[in-house]
Amino acid sequence: MILYNGYTGALAVILEKNYPYIEELRKMEPMTSCDGYLKGVPGSLAKNLIDGGYVIADDRDELLEMQVLHNTQRYSSLISGITAVVTTYCNFACTYCYEGISCESKNVIESEVIRCIASLASESYGDEFYLALYGGEPLTALDECIELLAKVAEAVVGRDAQFGAGIVTNGYLMTPDVARKLVSLGVREAQITLDGTQELHDSRRVLRNGQGTFNKILDNIRKIPSEMTVKVRMNIDQGLDQDLREVTSQLHGLSNVSIHPAPTRYDHINLNSVAEVNQEYVDRCYPEYLINERLNARILGCVATTLRGMVIMPDGSILKCWNEVGDDHSNYGNIKECRNPNLMISMKWMQWDPYSLRSVCSSCKKLPQCCGGCPMEFVKGRPPRCRFKTDESFKRYIIQNYKHLTGQSEPCSLNTS
Repeated sequence: MILYNGYTGALAVILEKNYPYIEELRKMEPMTSCDGYLKGVPGSLAKNLIDGGYVIADDRDELLEMQVLHNTQRYSSLISGITAVVTTYCNFACTYCYEGISCESKNVIESEVIRCIASLASESYGDEFYLALYGGEPLTALDECIELLAKVAEAVVGRDAQFGAGIVTNGYLMTPDVARKLVSLGVREAQITLDGTQELHDSRRVLRNGQGTFNKILDNIRKIPSEMTVKVRMNIDQGLDQDLREVTSQLHGLSNVSIHPAPTRYDHINLNSVAEVNQEYVDRCYPEYLINERLNARILGCVATTLRGMVIMPDGSILKCWNEVGDDHSNYGNIKECRNPNLMISMKWMQWDPYSLRSVCSSCKKLPQCCGGCPMEFVKGRPPRCRFKTDESFKRYIIQNYKHLTGQSEPCSLNTS
């Protein structure tokens, strides 16, 4: 038997001789003292149960603790970073793109917007500032990326803070020279998408002239300097032969590259929500990708729900979420006129609170790891989309992490309560 605490992240193996103590604890009525629960339990076992957070006094409210920690970070006045949409233009014509016709417009970030972002970075009070480059395809506006990175880095370093940057790119233009230039400007992370094997990828992620892109992207990834970590995102649809493990083998030996399965949210034909079906498919077929180096509660969740979380469009318009980049999106103000998103318009994001007793998520034992799912579902008036739809999928997640940490075989039973 193993016990898992999603709040503390503790994962404990229970010896068979101690099973009776655990079963007795599960039957007990609430008590105001841990000593009352642990009367008669061997000292070492009692200490481990307390240290792991498995046994707590009844007057302690863990849900309230998580809510306070969650809101403390959400309502902070500090700006630790922003996302800049350098251009909405993209050199690809992906079949499932949610950004629509905006990807056809060759607009780039304005010089005044770059100046405002740098000014914002210089006025921030945190010890570090992170800039995420987004699009469209940001590398189609390489000169603007370079100018933005240089000016923001200068502003951040000028106030004795640390600067870091990342980029979300399709990888086609990430040549060795471009990658080295980005590294020299502080970019240490890149997210690049490969949709399975060459045959499938080249049927979905193509240039505007219909030409395939797989081999070019794969070659670029292999040549990215080790100073830049690469997260290869692989969009997964149930029923499609994407062969994630084959792609993994093609990137074998690259210490700075990792693959992350990303279940698609909609089928690209009927636009029906298939997120939970695809997530279950990934968990079942590729359990090795369930490994999580952090098993304790993911308190903060989504930056879109923070008071000063921002996505800046090329013309300076402020958005809250990457998924709002596209043809039809809310406008929370403009960075050329203000430094904060309009509070009244962004209130719908701030009302999202999975730890509130009004939320259906508050009574779910998976909440510390799921964090209530994507806030966009709440903003759009849809029910939450749980990361772990069933108890079985949650157990699969815990068991896989147990194997990873211990190197032992699958335990005979699991308690997730």
